Amino acid sequence: MINICIFEDNLFQKLEPLTFTRPIYDILVGTNTLFDKINRFYGYGNISLHCREELKPLLKEKYKNYQINTINFATPGLFINGRVLLTKELFTLLNKVDTEKNQIFTYKGSLVAAYLRADQLSIMKKKLASIPSSKELIDILRKKCITKEIENIKIINKKYSIEATPT
Repeated sequence: MINICIFEDNLFQKLEPLTFTRPIYDILVGTNTLFDKINRFYGYGNISLHCREELKPLLKEKYKNYQINTINFATPGLFINGRVLLTKELFTLLNKVDTEKNQIFTYKGSLVAAYLRADQLSIMKKKLASIPSSKELIDILRKKCITKEIENIKIINKKYSIEATPT
């Protein structure tokens, strides 16, 4: 079973007041939250949620069946940025990850996802103790990870805007 962690980076601040009382992945985009869109693809996995410490009690109540701010170190994990609108194409790309290597997926300076093993899991756990920037995560993880820049993705970068590359 794959371990999935949906996390926030510091760009949640650009989305206030929408994210003032909830993590970015708990906002509605259309009729579903960003979490729902990720869960649709990875519902078979072990999903944990990472958020700002002050939101933890709220999430423990709303997402009772999920670990909050807990990272499983027993096996490698896939970390997905909560600002990402997961599509079938991105899901397919992430499922082609080489499970023997640490890998990060980026888009225009944002960390989209990271498949991490062993020592890189420890680094990610330390960074998620505070809410890091994507740039900070990329700079640290890139040193020991294969990096793939994604060209076509939907990611929320500011209020009322989903950045997407035209197809």
